[in-house]
Amino acid sequence: MISTWPKPIDDMDLSERAIFFEAESKQENIWESVTHDWMVENINLLGASLQQYVQTFYHATYAAVGSDPAVYQNLMYMGLQNCTLFQEQIVAAGLLPTVTAAWGKLNEGGKCND
Repeated sequence: MISTWPKPIDDMDLSERAIFFEAESKQENIWESVTHDWMVENINLLGASLQQYVQTFYHATYAAVGSDPAVYQNLMYMGLQNCTLFQEQIVAAGLLPTVTAAWGKLNEGGKCND
């Protein structure tokens, strides 16, 4: 993706790499996809965090939605539909109906009311 670095990559610290990569990604109009792909790659962590948040602050919602980690992971896919990894890992794998079903869970589960 990045063909020309400002100096050899081994001579750059992490901050220099990150700043350059972000600028290049935004210039190429792919920054959103890059950040969304990161989210898809880390969906387990994001889902676990959402589950903990709902369990802590929305007791009625948690009771209605349940404790299945897959539901919270699927909820975290919301808004990532246009990224490359979502298309590859969810749509191409035929998992979209399962993910879409989870998106309605918060509404069914008490609308985040306690």
